[in-house]
Amino acid sequence: MKIQNALIPLFAACAAAFAEPENAAGEIEAARAEMKAAFASFSDAQNLIRSADSIFNAESSSLSQKEEEFRSLARDFAELENSAQSLKRRIAEFKTGFAADVEGFKSAKSTLEDVEKILPMARAKIKSIEAAIEALRPKVAQNPGNMYQDKREFESVQADFQSAAAALKSAEESLSSTLVNISVATPKMEGVAPAVALAEDYAARLESLNAENSEKIGNIKAPLEELAEQYAQAGKELAKCAEDANGARAVLMKSYGKLADLVLNKIPASGKFADIEFSRISIFSALPKISVGKWDRGVYDAGFAVADAADQFAMKSKGEAARTPATLYGAPSVMRNSAAAAQKPQNLRAEFLGEFSKISNAAFEIREAAKFLRAAANEAQLQNAAIDADINAAQSLSMDAISLFSRAQTMQSRIQTAETSNKILESRRAIFKAQFEKLAEAAAKKTEEGVEKAKAAAESAEKIASEI
Repeated sequence: MKIQNALIPLFAACAAAFAEPENAAGEIEAARAEMKAAFASFSDAQNLIRSADSIFNAESSSLSQKEEEFRSLARDFAELENSAQSLKRRIAEFKTGFAADVEGFKSAKSTLEDVEKILPMARAKIKSIEAAIEALRPKVAQNPGNMYQDKREFESVQADFQSAAAALKSAEESLSSTLVNISVATPKMEGVAPAVALAEDYAARLESLNAENSEKIGNIKAPLEELAEQYAQAGKELAKCAEDANGARAVLMKSYGKLADLVLNKIPASGKFADIEFSRISIFSALPKISVGKWDRGVYDAGFAVADAADQFAMKSKGEAARTPATLYGAPSVMRNSAAAAQKPQNLRAEFLGEFSKISNAAFEIREAAKFLRAAANEAQLQNAAIDADINAAQSLSMDAISLFSRAQTMQSRIQTAETSNKILESRRAIFKAQFEKLAEAAAKKTEEGVEKAKAAAESAEKIASEI
């Protein structure tokens, strides 16, 4: 009891210390720094997965060249057998990818609905600042300052705020348009299952016929199949890395949302802490979703794309002009968010400095919110485009399966034994295995590190929100 009584003043002192705005600002800045570090770790994980994906594609492509090791008809059969195995992998990858696209579609739709919730507070913020601008306008008109510098600065921060508000409005319009587009996507998905079932049926018949034809070249087929299985397993491991990274990506997005909610909503509404100003560090990154394992489906030509490139792809697919970063987020943000622009002008009237700073900071916060909304809308647009691509890919799979089965029937009476060597492929597999496992392990570590930092930042944001 004595120890408990002795600790009461200590806890009271800690609470009092946090109650000071400078202490609260310090804790929030620490959480923002942790969130920025989380995005950096996740970026490292993406780069490692890119490297693993690159060598995986390179080795898979080299395996597909095995028909060069055969002569005449045996080479034709090897090509057919390779195509048959490729078809099986494509079907399996497609089913996995389509399931992931459906989940991603649902997740993107859910994210959009969650993002809509921050709009009321953002609109209220805009109205509040607009009122402050109108209240300040006559004061500045009466006292424009030496060489009109007070008036010029007022016009500058006003223009910047209007640009930020316009960026938010544009992002909101994009959000609404995207919600309408994805609402009609469900009927499109119903045509995928029949096409995949047809492809699987012909793939099974093709496999049976090729088994009969392969009896004469079994001495070379067995090791090649073993390699194909090993690369298929590596593909599953790579897909698992991408799946984990995409799961971590969702954690980062949600954690950032909590931090943004604290800074944009809860702090301004807290009363005592409403005037806290934060350092202008750009924390949020519009992280592209990893599309590893979909190289045969033609959804993403580059495999990995930055947010701007992905957005341009989505716009081009709809026949619209590609949007540049300036049209996406507003060109003034580049100038107003720069270190040079952040410096306060000299010789401004003290009575105006605080108001100008408040308007400028609000513009920065609103522009950051607009970027977040735009990123969520862009992701949903890409998910919708991926569903459209899945429909075309499913039809392509069924047509390819029928064509390959027809070739196998023609080749049935023509197959001859051929000679080849698999030593080079096997040695390359050993090198690939060592490199691939190293990259996959490093990517997993960075992904875990990003998640831990993001969760820590989110927990800090929740703790701070409960104490203000």
